[in-house]
Amino acid sequence: MAIPLASEAKQQLPGQEVIPPVHYQGAVGAHVLVVEDDPLVLAATQHLLEGLGLKVLAATSGIVALAQLKGSGVRPDLVIADYRLAEGETGIEVIRQLRHALEQETPAVLVTGDTLPESVRDMQASGFPILHKPIDVNELVTHMNHLLGT
Repeated sequence: MAIPLASEAKQQLPGQEVIPPVHYQGAVGAHVLVVEDDPLVLAATQHLLEGLGLKVLAATSGIVALAQLKGSGVRPDLVIADYRLAEGETGIEVIRQLRHALEQETPAVLVTGDTLPESVRDMQASGFPILHKPIDVNELVTHMNHLLGT
């Protein structure tokens, strides 16, 4: 008797729709800058993106991100930034600082677990796409496909 691997087994709860995974269709080797102050979330996001064939620069703050970009000479194709960073910094500020420093409108996505009404208004007013934690990988990949030209 053979037992199917977890990846082969289609476990579905009654009434639950099975949603096929979205595949990354953007440029392989594109550079993505991830700004996240939680080291575990940062490492997990980096691992996920590298698994899609992307080159990842990981930073815990805007200052670290700017220093890494300056030191590497890399111009990211996409920025994924947490909204609420350490010491009152926001992902919106980081994205704007990076765009100013790079003199280009780099596509960006905000990720957040913040549900305070004033934070939600601030994020919506920024015009950046917003993904709520925990991040749905299909939703992230869909945004990346759109922002990276597919």
